[in-house]
Amino acid sequence: MLIGESLDEAAIHWIECNARWGGVSIPMTVGGRIDPSGSALVVLQRKSPLAAQVEMEAMLNQLGDTLLRLPDRREGVVLLSPPDSAHLIGFAIAQQEDEALAFAQSALRLTEG
Repeated sequence: MLIGESLDEAAIHWIECNARWGGVSIPMTVGGRIDPSGSALVVLQRKSPLAAQVEMEAMLNQLGDTLLRLPDRREGVVLLSPPDSAHLIGFAIAQQEDEALAFAQSALRLTEG
């Protein structure tokens, strides 16, 4: 996982290198099943007290067209965090890296005050 304001300035935060399921195992597995040919995938993980204050229905409404909607569209945001969680967890998937990043940023904006 890389952390930074841009890919050019990103630093390695951690690398998953074991057989156990971790923070990126589920998004990578689901993403691989959505598009086995290998779409760009951006994992979302943000702890935010605001995330717990946003009702799931409101969050889904705000994400609107950026949500992944199978089988019609194989690009967008997939939320994995439970309702009322203080964490936003999920991933964004798209054919191009910049599109996946834009989807991810739209979801992360929901956790900003």
